[in-house]
Amino acid sequence: MKRFFMTALLGAACACASATPIVGVFTGADAGEGLDLSGTFTHALTMYSPANNTKVGDATFQYYGSAPGVTTAAGNLNVSWYTPDYGTSAADNGLELVMHSLIWSNAANSATGQVLTLTMNDLVVGQTYKFQLMFAEQGFNRGFDVFQDNVKIVDDFSPWKVAGMYNGRQSALITNEFVATSSTLSIGFGGTAAGFSDNNPILSAFTLENVGGAVNVPEPGSLALLLAGAGLLGFARRARRI
Repeated sequence: MKRFFMTALLGAACACASATPIVGVFTGADAGEGLDLSGTFTHALTMYSPANNTKVGDATFQYYGSAPGVTTAAGNLNVSWYTPDYGTSAADNGLELVMHSLIWSNAANSATGQVLTLTMNDLVVGQTYKFQLMFAEQGFNRGFDVFQDNVKIVDDFSPWKVAGMYNGRQSALITNEFVATSSTLSIGFGGTAAGFSDNNPILSAFTLENVGGAVNVPEPGSLALLLAGAGLLGFARRARRI
């Protein structure tokens, strides 16, 4: 019983950094088509400058080169990479603009593996966030790894395989929900993915949504008092048995 109490106490004091990422596809911007574009978005990035300030659902996409609060490190920009056809709704048409370009980096440029990165420094500790990474591939046999705060969360990811080679009506997606344990979030791409002729990572668009659900994580001093109290409780129980 005491062991269970201590485990529950420590578990309550720790925030789970990340859930299991979901790899899938989206076919448009409307409900039921794979993306979540409803909610409070802290950031939404497009790599296509004419799509700056394009509103899709509740997300207003900003050009990555001038988006406030986001630092992007990428070696290259391909402006006219992809011409999707997600549908005829206003939201689908907006998403088609957002997905028109991509950024990419040469995998050989860094020994660390992470050659393309996004960094944000404005998260609220204890809040639950969800990010969506969107990828449009022209048909290259490409694979790379995806990292969150320097921890690999997706191994050997291939937009080409996930979306079904070149597919203008379907694009690859990685979604992850997590509790912020720091004000900084870093997303990295790179690594040497086995079985792929191209390891250069790409990214077409990105959203970060504040899902809410603040978690009450005790301060270190409060945690010490809780543990001390648990120790006294255990001592009192032992004393009663003597």
